Order: sequence, then structure tokens, then C-alpha cells
Amino acid sequence: MKTKSTSIIFLTFISINLILSSCSNPKEASEANFKQALNTILTKHRVGCVPVLGNMESFPITIPKVATEQINQLNSLVKVGFLSSKEGEKKDYSGKSIPGIEYSVTAEGEKFYTSNVYPRAPQSKPTGGFCIGEAEVDKILNFTEPQSYPGSPQVSNVKFTYKFKNLGKWFEDPEVQATVGTMWKTGIFANQPLNDGNGALHKILESKDNPPEIQMNLYLTNNGWVDKL
Repeated sequence: MKTKSTSIIFLTFISINLILSSCSNPKEASEANFKQALNTILTKHRVGCVPVLGNMESFPITIPKVATEQINQLNSLVKVGFLSSKEGEKKDYSGKSIPGIEYSVTAEGEKFYTSNVYPRAPQSKPTGGFCIGEAEVDKILNFTEPQSYPGSPQVSNVKFTYKFKNLGKWFEDPEVQATVGTMWKTGIFANQPLNDGNGALHKILESKDNPPEIQMNLYLTNNGWVDKL
């Protein structure tokens, strides 16, 4: 009788350890592990962001005063406290100095700023932009069974949706709507879809309650699943 009880206790102990082991294995291809990995990625590579600098680099940046359209766009972000501005100079194509305005991101703006927005396509140069809020994974829709090839790590393609939290108010400002909100509403990029959740402000706001699905390859490393090796 004692031997039977001991066996039951031992088997129960083994079962519990197996369950705990499977739950805590960061290398397993599971919804929980993918969700954790993707949330980490979304804090670094944000979505719902407007590339306010077009194809230019990040702040601080000096804009020639003759570029009135872009000056108006950035001044609207000064108004909502995201940027600071001061007089500056910019060299034109001939090397001549011309008057400009230098813009820098403020402490308040940093809460919504990212220097890693791709304006139109993955191969485009990263640029600075402001996000409407923070994003987190809503649902893992599906994922492929991990596959590997000689000399390559295991990879799984994950399809997921996301949702926003801690939404800002900056994009509700009428001046922002009239300037930043009109970027890419017309012209050759008017119908350009969001690229990984980033792009024109009006398209981001149209889809903020029902964000698009995203597919991403995740690679298995010794530290778990990552998007880049």
C-alpha cells in the first residue's frame, strides 16, 4: 500500500514538472511565446506611426524657411508640445547657407516618437515619425510549423493582429489634422496601404479600431524567438 502511494506521488510529481517545463520553455513554438516575442518587438519597432519627415532622417533637423508646407506641418507638432524650434541655417545644393528652422523632439514628444518608421516600403530608408499610441498583440491568428534549412535557424511565419493602448491626443488637434493629417492624401501615394501599420495619419486613424493583420518571420535563437538575427 505504501509502495502504491509512493508511486502515485512520484508520478504526480513527474507530471507537474513536465507541465511546468513545457509552460516555461521559451523555445517552444507556441502562441504564448510568440505573443511575448512580438510584444517585445512592437516596443522597438512601433506601429501606428506617421513618418513626418518623409524620406529624410531623424530629428534634430533643420528645414529651409522656403519649405513652407513642411514648416507648417512641423510647427503644428511644436504647438502640441512634441517639437521645439529655433532659428537655424541650412546649406542649399550650391553650398550657400540659407535661413531655416531647427526642430528637435521634446521630452513629451519622445513618448510617441520613433526614429524607425518606413514611409512606403520595407526597403525605404528609416525616418522619424510620431505614433498614435502603444501597440500590443491582440490575437495570434496562426503560425507555421518551424522549419530549418542547413546552416539556418528554425523559422516560423506568424500572422497576428494588434490593438492600441495609451492613445495620445495629439492627432486630434485641428492644426495637426490640417497639416500632418493631409500628408499622402493626394498624389501618387494617396492609395498607398499602411506598411506594417505605419503610413498616412488618416489611414492609421481609419483602421485604429480594427488594425490590419501583420505577418512576420520569427527565428529561434538561444534566447527564444526574435525577428532579426
